Amino acid sequence: MRSSPSTTRCPARTAVRRRASRRPAVRPGPRRRPPPAGAAARNMDALIGFYAGVGLTLADAYRACMETIRLVVGFVEFEDALRDRTPAHLDPADLEAHPPPWLRTGDEGGGLPHLVAVAGLVPDSADTRFAFAVDVFTAGVAARVGNTP
Repeated sequence: MRSSPSTTRCPARTAVRRRASRRPAVRPGPRRRPPPAGAAARNMDALIGFYAGVGLTLADAYRACMETIRLVVGFVEFEDALRDRTPAHLDPADLEAHPPPWLRTGDEGGGLPHLVAVAGLVPDSADTRFAFAVDVFTAGVAARVGNTP
């Protein structure tokens, strides 16, 4: 025998009701404190505070913090990791060359005069390259602070 539409129950709604009836009641209790921040979170918070302290807006301070992390991680990946785990197809001496072999064309009189000119430079140390990256980044932050309303 069929039941009338008013007494027919949707199977999905019935399942939701059953699950809801099995849940324990949530009783208000003392507020829990968030877990203490790890060292990485404390360091990021301090860096954001530093950038805010030199005059960046909070949004720009956060961006500068994240850019600092990208600068360091990128340097480590492109400089240190490549030298620590040199791929088998590369000669470690090629990593110090200006420009590296994969950017040399062998076409000294061709259409890449700047790469050809770079080949005559004395290679920089990793410390010099990192210092340059930090200087460029710092100059960008300083310019941003000067333009912040």
